[in-house]
Amino acid sequence: MEKNSTITEISLWSNNIGSEGAIAIAQALEKNSTIRFISLNSNNIGSDGAKALAQALEKNSIITQISLVNNNIDSEGAVKLAGTLEKNSTITGINLEGNNIGSEGAIALAVAIINRQVQSHSRLNIYLDWSETGITEEAARAMALEKINRERRRSQYNIL
Repeated sequence: MEKNSTITEISLWSNNIGSEGAIAIAQALEKNSTIRFISLNSNNIGSDGAKALAQALEKNSIITQISLVNNNIDSEGAVKLAGTLEKNSTITGINLEGNNIGSEGAIALAVAIINRQVQSHSRLNIYLDWSETGITEEAARAMALEKINRERRRSQYNIL
């Protein structure tokens, strides 16, 4: 993948690559300049794999869509992905259905959506099964707005 100059989409559904495979793919994606869509659905990459992909996506400005359905990603992995999604305005969509991201992950993703719209005026679509998060979409957005406002107040007054 590092030296690829023609492939624009990768789909590796159900190949049981695990976190080790996701880490290897992430390393290659850091240097790839053609892949725009990647699907690693049902590969049991876990949060370690999600964190490696998040780190790679911080450096990759080509990928626009990523699908990580059914990968045992927990809130820790979702929070790391959310931080990357907030910064990387090239990514316009991510599918995280079938993962156990919990309310913490859902709120972090909602914060990423709001901050992306405010900071770069770019749209970010996140696909989730809200019933798996433990909170509703509306509650996540409300909590995200509260968190953003709290962080702004802290930075405004230099409160730790």
